[in-house]
Amino acid sequence: MYRTYLLMSTVFATLLALMVVVFCFFVDPYNLYPSLNFYENEQEADLFYHLRLHKPYAMEALKPDHLIVGSSRSARLPPDSLAANDEQSYNAALPGVTLREIRLLVEHAQAIKPLKSVLIGIDYYMFRQGYSSISAHFEAARLRKIQPTIKQNLAHYFQRFEDNWKSLLSVDALINAWETLYVKVESQRNYKSDGTWEANLDGPKRGTWLFSMLVKQKYQDFTQKTDQLDMAELNALLKFCDDHDIQAWVLISPLHASVMNSVNMAGQWPQYINWQRQVIQVSSTYSNSARVFALENSPNLVLEAIDQDSRFFLDGVHYTSQAGRQIMACLAGSDCNSTINLATLNNTNSTPYLDAVTGLMENYRHSNARDFARVQKWLDLSAQAGR
Repeated sequence: MYRTYLLMSTVFATLLALMVVVFCFFVDPYNLYPSLNFYENEQEADLFYHLRLHKPYAMEALKPDHLIVGSSRSARLPPDSLAANDEQSYNAALPGVTLREIRLLVEHAQAIKPLKSVLIGIDYYMFRQGYSSISAHFEAARLRKIQPTIKQNLAHYFQRFEDNWKSLLSVDALINAWETLYVKVESQRNYKSDGTWEANLDGPKRGTWLFSMLVKQKYQDFTQKTDQLDMAELNALLKFCDDHDIQAWVLISPLHASVMNSVNMAGQWPQYINWQRQVIQVSSTYSNSARVFALENSPNLVLEAIDQDSRFFLDGVHYTSQAGRQIMACLAGSDCNSTINLATLNNTNSTPYLDAVTGLMENYRHSNARDFARVQKWLDLSAQAGR
């Protein structure tokens, strides 16, 4: 009788596990098996906290010729304008990404299929000393290597096994699959198959509230964190692109003038300008394969009034989908309208450009006095006109 009970228990547990695997496989809450397309979700799962799991697999399925990498500020850059009719492109931007993670993603894409170009959206925070390592949720072993060692291959295969195990037979996967299928909670973000995503920020979350949050955040960041800049990872990334004949486009992600002034009020504007100058100097070492683009010298862009209908910025840091399309059209050379002054920077023209950006930052208090007063109020600096 004991054997019968043990056998029945084993069969029941096996069937239960198989049912969980089948359920998670068909629902696919992390969107790891989209090519199978067994089940069409009525609502997409919020992949924000699972993008470091999802995107490497999406890159393998698509095999892009052109890649966009960067932080969440690059998430609204549609990659299709980089590719010709018979080419594939993908946006692999990740929230809070580090430069080392970017380099590993580029190598992953190169190992899948040789890349023709990569657009690298960079932010100041990526260059702070101590921020060059990978985050806790980024599994380097998940990504492919160009010439892996035996140890790296073993780690890669084990990580893939663990990914499949956790996505098909774990409590988290079961809960996420159930919520995707039955819990009608609207996702806070919209995800597209090209890797881009955007937040749903209709109504009161648009406009001054978001700007006030980011102005305060950047002020605190630049007040509390004044580390030296580390260019080693950018140099390694550009060298990798140069060694593998990948055209590298470095895009210095722009800030709205309200956020620029918060950096200035934190006393770190010279450091912010020096960061851009160092990026240009490092990139010039690889002038045959790397180009630096920037657009903070665009008055219609950075001096735009803060309101709910802002065309370019959502919050002074992240730009809108419309702005992302405009930037990519301009980079592709098809359309640069009066809003965007896209500058290609080098050691020769960087100083006039950076002087113009400083001029726009300083002019903000006069050209948009109402919004400048808002910035001072948000930072409780109403008696301070800026440093």
